Parts: sequence; C-alpha cells; structure tokens
Amino acid sequence: VLSSLFQGIAASLAQHPLDFGQAILKGVELMSQLGGAKQGDSTMIDALIPAAEALIAHPYDWRKAADAANQGAEHTKQLKPRQG
Repeated sequence: VLSSLFQGIAASLAQHPLDFGQAILKGVELMSQLGGAKQGDSTMIDALIPAAEALIAHPYDWRKAADAANQGAEHTKQLKPRQG
C-alpha cells in the first residue's frame, strides 16, 4: 500500500514538477483505492491530507506541512480505528 503512495507522488511530479501538495494528494488517492482507507479512518491518511493541503495553500512551506501533519496525526487519537 505504501508503494502506491510513492508511485502516485512520482507520477504526479513527472507531470507537474514541484507541485508537492497535489502530488501527495494523488499518492493518497492511489493508496486509498488500493487499501480502502479514507480520511477519518485513523490511518496515515489523516496526517498526509492536511500536510498536502498546507503545501497547496503555502507552497514550499514544509514547516506548515509538518505542523498540519502532526495535528492530523494527533487528531487520530480521538478516532476509532477502522482500517490498517
């Protein structure tokens, strides 16, 4: 499942270099299709989507992306695991 994340990121970056937020979302989409998890299932997707959204809103601001990922991960403590 994790390799599908990286395959999606690589394919997206091949078409749109340096658009990291969209690339992460594409990777998450492929990973979700393969594994069935979605946001709210208490998986790594809950950290990846906020990080990607932060990079879309603030390109190249990796600190904001990391903070968003941490917040997403922390939020999973409140969720009931449904996948992975």
